[in-house]
Amino acid sequence: MNFNNFSFVLIGTFLALSVTIKAEPKISEELSHAFMAQQQRALNHVKDVSEFKKDLKPLADRNDPVAQFYYAMLLEGELSNDLRIRYLQASANEGCAGAAGVVAMHYLKVNKAMGRFWLMHAAENGDAMSQVTVASTYLSGENGFKKDPVASYGWLLLASEQTYDLGLLSMININVHTGAKEYSQEVERAGKSYYLDLKKKYGIKPFYMCGQSLPGNNRVSGK
Repeated sequence: MNFNNFSFVLIGTFLALSVTIKAEPKISEELSHAFMAQQQRALNHVKDVSEFKKDLKPLADRNDPVAQFYYAMLLEGELSNDLRIRYLQASANEGCAGAAGVVAMHYLKVNKAMGRFWLMHAAENGDAMSQVTVASTYLSGENGFKKDPVASYGWLLLASEQTYDLGLLSMININVHTGAKEYSQEVERAGKSYYLDLKKKYGIKPFYMCGQSLPGNNRVSGK
């Protein structure tokens, strides 16, 4: 994803186990003003996001978790990866499921136990892209997940209901309806039951500003 477009969209662990993760954070008044200013720039067809970055940095440095998430995502490729992950980790610790999803992908490359912790945390707390990743890892049996097509199918169904992104929804539906060869009719039946259990346990999370690691250019109708 081009994260210079990302800002316009957002407007219109053994170690991990010791982390105290808070409930989803609320958007601060200062950050709300920063978003409104960026919205006005977008309405004026200003594509440069440098002013938005300037607005976000002091808020991120004052530990605003939503600002930390947006600042880190906007600066992908500009910040050192360590610094970017530091912002995202702080945001995830404060309850941003989207930040947790990005952190998980980093840790899966360097510490699979930590990566699995954050991936499951993000998925269980409504990050649809992480739910798709969980489905994929259950299907492949990679990253320390035991191969389980039923669980894979169930997580895909949950992601299809949870996502706020039309592009991701389309990808999920292709996987669900055309299916990998592992999704037999028997697997689909068991997977639907698994999905209902997941939904009962975790629910469908309402949209919030750092709740998705893959915000899309088009919101799903009615969400």
